[in-house]
Amino acid sequence: MHFKHLALQWFRGLIATGATTLLLNAPTAAATTTPAAVPWKMVASPFPLAQVYIDSLRTQLEEQLQAPVQLQFDDPSEGLVPPKPGSDPKLAQRTIWLVSEGNSSLTGNPTQNPRHLANFEPLVIFMEIPWCLFALKTSPALEQKDLLSWLSNLGRPARIGVGVYSGSPVMWVHALSSRAKSKSKTGQPPLQVQARPFQGAEMLTPMLEKSVDLAISRCSHMRKVGNEVAVVAKSHNETIRYVPPVPTFTELGLPPLGRGWHGAFAPRNMAQADKQKLIKAFEVITNSAETQKAILDIWQIPLRIDHAASQRYIHHYIQSWQAIFELMERNAQEETTAPRTRQ
Repeated sequence: MHFKHLALQWFRGLIATGATTLLLNAPTAAATTTPAAVPWKMVASPFPLAQVYIDSLRTQLEEQLQAPVQLQFDDPSEGLVPPKPGSDPKLAQRTIWLVSEGNSSLTGNPTQNPRHLANFEPLVIFMEIPWCLFALKTSPALEQKDLLSWLSNLGRPARIGVGVYSGSPVMWVHALSSRAKSKSKTGQPPLQVQARPFQGAEMLTPMLEKSVDLAISRCSHMRKVGNEVAVVAKSHNETIRYVPPVPTFTELGLPPLGRGWHGAFAPRNMAQADKQKLIKAFEVITNSAETQKAILDIWQIPLRIDHAASQRYIHHYIQSWQAIFELMERNAQEETTAPRTRQ
């Protein structure tokens, strides 16, 4: 019994000593636990066709930043929206917007319009979006060599369907009217153009069947239209595998139409260190095989340009549209004052 008692005491002491040793040698939680990475937020528009592409960007960004990226879907009509009252100020300063041409704002003065594109810095422009002009396969438009003349001789206002959140096509309709006016003969009534908005590729065919002569939409919407619809013209010269060999807008006598774009933007007042992290991360992401495939899979055109080139790209875009706005304002003033001049 005495031996058993001593053995039990020895065993208990061993356990106590070992436990004490483990406690003394174990690193403290403060010393070994890595502080939780500060999250980022990515805001995107909920377009189902681009879901895989958006998820890919978020996953790759998390890998590059070694931090969680919260994905938030907003109304596509809002585009770049400053932080709302009550939002987390730290997270607001670490927000990335995925924005396309169609839901960016260029109206008004940047100092008075917080959503103005000039108030945000382009981190990278991932891709360009080609536009196509659609018509029913039974439409006489498919046989025309000069669509401007055809529209001018309809004997009524030309009706053009324009996809909402499409950016340049909305302004193209105004340019179409101005081009027709400049080419109209003396005494000939100017071409009146009516823009009729539609939302979603699914509505393109019904619009053409019921209420418009032509419709402008992303070329990728070819996947959603039926066999009754054909592409009449395209906005680009390059050959794209899914776009049929049709003339460009200018080759059919129409005003040119630049491509749309899609990219990542950050607030101008984002901390410089954070901004540099994103620039470095997106340079890797932009050129990754995964990103290139995701862009091609949604039928768009990868750009593969860096941060500096993206800044020049958006600067040129803003400058071009400012010139267009000024021209439209002058034309409106001339139309207002012209009758008074003739009196």
